[in-house]
Amino acid sequence: MSAHVPAELPPVTVVVVTYNEADNIADCLGSLLALRYPTEKLDILVVDGASSDATARIVEEIAGRHPHVRLLDNPGRTIASNRNVGVRAARHGLLAFTDADCRVPPDWLRTLTDAYRKLRVAQPALVAVGGGNVPPAGERSDFLDALGLTLDTFLGSLGSVQGRRPTQPVVVPSLACLNVLYDRDAVRDAGGFDVGMANMGEDAELNHRLGLRGGVLMFVPGADVAHRLRGTPSAWFANMVGYGRGRVRLFRKHRALLTPTYALPLGFLAAFAVVPLAPLVGPWALLPLTYVPALAAYSGWLAVRAGRPALAGRVFLAFALTHWGYALGMAAELLAGGAQAAVAEPA
Repeated sequence: MSAHVPAELPPVTVVVVTYNEADNIADCLGSLLALRYPTEKLDILVVDGASSDATARIVEEIAGRHPHVRLLDNPGRTIASNRNVGVRAARHGLLAFTDADCRVPPDWLRTLTDAYRKLRVAQPALVAVGGGNVPPAGERSDFLDALGLTLDTFLGSLGSVQGRRPTQPVVVPSLACLNVLYDRDAVRDAGGFDVGMANMGEDAELNHRLGLRGGVLMFVPGADVAHRLRGTPSAWFANMVGYGRGRVRLFRKHRALLTPTYALPLGFLAAFAVVPLAPLVGPWALLPLTYVPALAAYSGWLAVRAGRPALAGRVFLAFALTHWGYALGMAAELLAGGAQAAVAEPA
């Protein structure tokens, strides 16, 4: 399944997918060009999904000064098809992904490749390592701080390593493609990214197929990238709606992923749907309303424990937006019929 990994720093292709990222792409590429990694072992691909802004022009100007930067066009536009263009064009056996709204630290790639080589000794089936993401320095806000407290709980992230990040390397079911290093051949052998996933959940879907083939994925602490998170309540809510829709698309293709944990948001909606029936069925139907005081108390405790009691209200808001956005996204996708199960596009 996997290519041989040399003892020295291995050559790596880094893929950045973009669409209308003129405000971010120069900073992203600047951070990649500042990597402490031999230039001759680095291949940087920017795959642009037919942007209508200045993204392509900015990349072309940077590529003109740095021969190891390439711009590839993708009329398909979607994130999944963009990633497949990068998979096909990758020159090296190790393939890293980050996103245009991310900035990587200077040792990012060395951290991932070192971890990949060391962890593979104990995990010969290892096909990917990845890290977390944090807001850029100087771009924090009270809402982002509250969101960080929220996601560092099971109630806020359902155990995702992007929210509750382990302090030691750990095997995980999935890694986010804003910060991951894959064995390129394992990705190609699995059929690449499923274009039916379009713009949400394409990484989780691929990771699931890699797992079905016996591949192991591991989270690596200390390999964070700076990610310009959706830092307003409305933007975060829209993001969670998208995640909910993507999760339903995953369920449609891989029924085994419909675990009780990931069915919780639908149960959450169903419980609140019963509340208006209380006059007919009895006061027990009002039990879901205890969600509000219970969540308020929990949010207050989290804020006090963090030494930020003034954040309690924003923590409560972050929880509510996360829960309702995800649940409504799932419901919307179910009602709309969603994307049909798709065949993976060959890489």
